[in-house]
Amino acid sequence: MARVALDQFILWVNAETPYKTAREYLAAVKEKPGAMKMGGTGSAQEDQIITILLEQAQAVKFTYVPFKGGGEVCVNLVGKHVDSTVNNPIECASHWKAGRVRPLAVFDSARISVAEWKDIPTIKEALGADITYLMLRGVFGPPDMPKEAVAWYQDLLKKVAETPEFHDDGGADRGRNARDLGLAAHRHRLGHRRPQERLLSVLARRLDDRRLPHHRGASPQARGP
Repeated sequence: MARVALDQFILWVNAETPYKTAREYLAAVKEKPGAMKMGGTGSAQEDQIITILLEQAQAVKFTYVPFKGGGEVCVNLVGKHVDSTVNNPIECASHWKAGRVRPLAVFDSARISVAEWKDIPTIKEALGADITYLMLRGVFGPPDMPKEAVAWYQDLLKKVAETPEFHDDGGADRGRNARDLGLAAHRHRLGHRRPQERLLSVLARRLDDRRLPHHRGASPQARGP
């Protein structure tokens, strides 16, 4: 019904390692096939898919280590239990600002436009590998949801996205990363609450549940970890 945002992924290493670039790190991985551990959220999901794409593009081999969530992944990178991760920016932002982890490259077709992140090169710039992978965060309904209910919720979500609370709760960054469809053309500031969390927060504060249409199976859910 509405796309809230598309989130990038970043290749991270521990800040105490000697690797200053993605090329340096991948060269080390290539020297020791399977010895370097890549931490990620879950199995057969975005993080492992990106790891496989990186392996195929660079002819390297990682040992993939799954964790329950992105926060746990980054904590394990800080603790040196894994050698690298491909976390979303927000999942490692606090540790990066504290100097514990180092971003090497972003898996997108262009750099992140937010000022504090703009110096991180794309994977193509860093390695010559054309790997682009973005995480969809949006609001979905069931396949048999009535058309009038879909229209009602789309209109509702558009109005919520235009409220000052939605833009100010956690901050919003306008620019190249405004990839939203159906919602206001904005991008959440990296390092704050995820956009679907902000959306639901504003809905909870401003809307009376009794006004929602009671179509069977019409209740939407905000998707995205």
